[in-house]
Amino acid sequence: MASPSSRRDVIKLASVVGFTGLSGCLSPTDETSPVKLLYIMLTNNVDHEQEIELQVVTKGSPDFSVTVEMPPVGTESSEVPGTTAPNQFMIVPNTNNLHADTVVKARYAHADSWVETAFTDADHRHVAGWITLWPPGPDVGYYEYPEEPSEETGEVEGAGITVDEAEEFVESFIEDQGDRDYTIGD
Repeated sequence: MASPSSRRDVIKLASVVGFTGLSGCLSPTDETSPVKLLYIMLTNNVDHEQEIELQVVTKGSPDFSVTVEMPPVGTESSEVPGTTAPNQFMIVPNTNNLHADTVVKARYAHADSWVETAFTDADHRHVAGWITLWPPGPDVGYYEYPEEPSEETGEVEGAGITVDEAEEFVESFIEDQGDRDYTIGD
């Protein structure tokens, strides 16, 4: 099991690269079982403060909605609470029993169109939303977390860590994020 700091480094690197939905040769799961959204990670890679609207929508109905104001990349850690990178913010939405047709979508405040990703291609039932802020618009994707390593290869597919490790990461990141609250509305 990777140390918390090396997991954070992997997650930070992944957020900078801006992966979108993962699929392919992951072990299949029952597509009718609920999807668990473990967290949503926002990363501002823009050199100015950015306001972003975020929604989690199932069957056209919002399950979760929030507006977040993010400091720019390069913001000094001393300017905001917590020890995580100031331009990253983790949200653990209060959602239950999402479906494969659930959509995570984001847009810059006052923009006309949304950028979104659906969990329709998710082979695993535990996912995390990733929103990376770039000009001219955000990238929106997700990572999948399997329950166990692959029986065939012994490797952890998807995001490279299991659900249990992802839950530990969330707990650690939220603790390191401290009292930071970039939300400005919901």
